[in-house]
Amino acid sequence: MNSTLTTGSVVGFAMEEDGKPFFVFSTMSAHTKDVLKDGKISLTVMAKDFQGAAEGRVVLIGDAVKVFDKEKIAAMREKYLARHKDAYWIDFGDFSFFAMTNIVSVRYIGGFAMAGSVTPEQYEAASPDPIVPFAEPVMKHMNDGMYYTSSNPLYPPSAFNHPPFQYLRTHFVTRPLPRTV
Repeated sequence: MNSTLTTGSVVGFAMEEDGKPFFVFSTMSAHTKDVLKDGKISLTVMAKDFQGAAEGRVVLIGDAVKVFDKEKIAAMREKYLARHKDAYWIDFGDFSFFAMTNIVSVRYIGGFAMAGSVTPEQYEAASPDPIVPFAEPVMKHMNDGMYYTSSNPLYPPSAFNHPPFQYLRTHFVTRPLPRTV
């Protein structure tokens, strides 16, 4: 294996209040060794119902470090278990907490021909979208055609596949984009 290449992986994560993700990695994993080597990471967060390249996703690129502070680890553990209720393995001796400490790039891909970037400063200045907890059932309701009738042709079901409605379906975690991209 080429030692200059890094290993990609599929991992769970949780978010700090500042919008930076954190992780719990096994020290036996190749991706953990890569993070320990230079700290450079990227995290692709996909829509919950992601099925392929036409679906929304966000890529955060930055730096991560191993967390040693016991109080911080305890707080992270609670947040991680709240998001990943079956992550009993986080207490195994070979698992450690890692935190993204610096975001250098944020890319949003909403599907084909719908991509853009926000600056790390724009991302960090954004606040959680209060609609996110309700978006999925509302969008399902709208996409199922509940508001489309022959007397209301302004809102055919296909209209809800267009931004900003598509963004509601493809939100990621708790950080909305500060503008439509």
